[in-house]
Amino acid sequence: MNNFLRVAICTLALIATTAATAQPQPEIVAEPAVAKAIALPDSVRTLQGLASKAYAQKKNRAFVKIMEKLHRLRPLDTDYMYQLALAYSLVNNKNAAYDLMLTLQRQGAAYDFNATEDSKNLRGTEVYEYINDLMVRALEPSGSVENVLTLADDVVLPEAIDWDPLNQTFLIGTVADGRILRVDDKGKSSTLFQADAENGMWSIYDIKVDVKRKIFWVSSAALPGYKNYSQADFGRSALFKFDLKSGKLLQRYPMALDGNPHSFANMALADDGSVYIADSQAPILYVFKPGDSSPKVFAASTDLLSIRSIVLNKDNTYLYLSDYSNGLFIINLEDSQMRAPVMPETLNTSGIDGMYRWADSLVIIQNGFTPSRVLRLQLDSDGVEIIDMAPLAVSQLVFDNPNFGVIRGDWLYYFANSHWGKVASNGKVAKPVSIVRTGVEEALNVVTPDLDLFIEQMKKRQQEEQAQ
Repeated sequence: MNNFLRVAICTLALIATTAATAQPQPEIVAEPAVAKAIALPDSVRTLQGLASKAYAQKKNRAFVKIMEKLHRLRPLDTDYMYQLALAYSLVNNKNAAYDLMLTLQRQGAAYDFNATEDSKNLRGTEVYEYINDLMVRALEPSGSVENVLTLADDVVLPEAIDWDPLNQTFLIGTVADGRILRVDDKGKSSTLFQADAENGMWSIYDIKVDVKRKIFWVSSAALPGYKNYSQADFGRSALFKFDLKSGKLLQRYPMALDGNPHSFANMALADDGSVYIADSQAPILYVFKPGDSSPKVFAASTDLLSIRSIVLNKDNTYLYLSDYSNGLFIINLEDSQMRAPVMPETLNTSGIDGMYRWADSLVIIQNGFTPSRVLRLQLDSDGVEIIDMAPLAVSQLVFDNPNFGVIRGDWLYYFANSHWGKVASNGKVAKPVSIVRTGVEEALNVVTPDLDLFIEQMKKRQQEEQAQ
C-alpha cells in the first residue's frame, strides 16, 4: 500500500472518530499489563486455541496480540486477516482495521463485516461502507463454467484426473477405494484398476499421462480416507507405472521407509520422462528419472508446510510449486534453489490446490481463499515473475471446494466439488462429484475500483465540510 493511501486512511479514521461517528464509543477496559509480556508460542494450532480463549473471555487486547502473531506466521491467510481486522475493531483501532480491509479487498477477498457485531466500532464511515460493499459484491458469481459430466454415486473422493488422448478418456483416481477409472466425455466409465493388498496400492492422489512413452504414472499413499486403511501402513507411499493402452500395471516403486510419515501426492512430468513428486506429509520433493530403481529426494525446505501442485515450465528449467499456506514458489532445477516469484501485491496465492501450465501462464484452482476461484497468472518471458492475473471463474454456484483438473487445449476440466468431510460412516456421499470446464484463453473484463481516487475525493469533501 502506498504512503499516500496509508496517510489517507489514518486521516479518515481520525475524522470518522470525531465527526462521522458522533455516537459515544464503548469504553475499552485496560487489561493487565502482565498479559502483554507473555511470550507467545510459534505453534499455529496453539495460537488458535489461545485466540479462541481470549476472544471468549473478552480479553480483546490479548486477542489482538495473538491474531497479530498468527498473521505474521501466515501472512497470506485471509481468514486471519479478517479476524485481525475484527480484533482491531474490538479495541477501536480503526487505522489498522481499515488497512487490513483494504488489503483484503485489493486481493479479491469476499467478506461481509456487517455480519458480525464485532465490527460495530468500524461502521458509520464512508471508507468502511465503500470497502465492505466491494467485498460483499465479490461473492457474486462471475466468469464461465460449463458442466461436462457427473461421476457415478459410488465414485467417492476422486482426487486425481488426467486426459488420455490415446483412448480419448479421462483417467480418474479415487482416495476412498484406490480405483482408477476410464471415463469418456459422456460420463460412461469403467474400472481399470483396483487397489488391494496384493498389488500394494492404497489411495490414489495423482495421475500423469506420458503420451510419448505410452504409459501413465500413479502416486499412492496409505492415509486415513482409504477404506482399507491400516495404522500399520501409515505414511507408506509408492509410485506405479501403467501401460497406457491396456491399463496393465508394469511396475511398483515404493518409497524407502525412514520412520516418518510420507505421502506421494501431486506430480509433474518432464520431457525426458522424469517424474517429480510432491510429498504432502513432509516438505520434500522427489524425482524419479528413467533408469532409477526408486524415487530420490530432490529438494526440501522448511518454508513448505503443505505442498499441493507442482508444474514444470516449458523448457523444464523451473518447477512451480504451490504451498497451501505459504503460496507460490519457484525451484531452479539446476541447483534446487527455491524462492518466491515476483508478483503483484494484489495477488494472494494461498489456498491453491490445482495448478497447471497453459502457454506462458499458470492456471490455478484456489479453494482455500474466499471466494473459491480459478485464475490465470501471466508469467514474464523468463518465467520467474507474475506480471498479470486474470479471473476466469469466481464464486460459481456449482463450486463446493473445487480442487484438481487437467488442461485440454484451451480449457481447464476440473472437479467442481469435493467429498472431503462429506463421506458418511457407511462410505456413502449425498452428492456425486461433477466435472466442469472453464476456458482459459478469454478472461473476465474486470474494472478495478480506484480506491486511491475514492479516498482522495472523500478526504477533500471532509476538508471542505470542516472549512464551512
